[in-house]
Amino acid sequence: MLSRRQKIIIIAVFALLVVLYTGAAATGGGSGQGNAGGHQGGIVGWLGGVFGQPPAVAKADLSAPCLSQDTLTVKGSCTVTVKKSTQDTRRLKLHAQAAVTVTSRAPQGTDIVTADVDADKDVSVTVDDKGGDIVITCPGDSCVVTLP
Repeated sequence: MLSRRQKIIIIAVFALLVVLYTGAAATGGGSGQGNAGGHQGGIVGWLGGVFGQPPAVAKADLSAPCLSQDTLTVKGSCTVTVKKSTQDTRRLKLHAQAAVTVTSRAPQGTDIVTADVDADKDVSVTVDDKGGDIVITCPGDSCVVTLP
């Protein structure tokens, strides 16, 4: 026979599990395809709001054959290289004048993240302290991406 205290503990644990399960079900698992242009929700989004975004990548840390001042004139595709840094993470904000695909390594990992960016939209690419390559691909012959 369970004591009153044991029954209360069992009910409390069960209620906690129900709350956690419904919270997970309500937020959904996503499609599994990733969305580099989307915003995190829930506690991750809240923490991002509290602690802010990573600092911007310094323009001096960028190199690309298609880069001229604040403009990337992409013919087919262009690889933007971000130098290593002492900062844990940095953010490169891009503005696509035409639809483009942006591909980069996920920060602190090895997975490749791809985002399809619509025309006249912004995308932020987060880069870790190791730096790395960001590949911008145009669906047509050429396109222009700016660094706002």
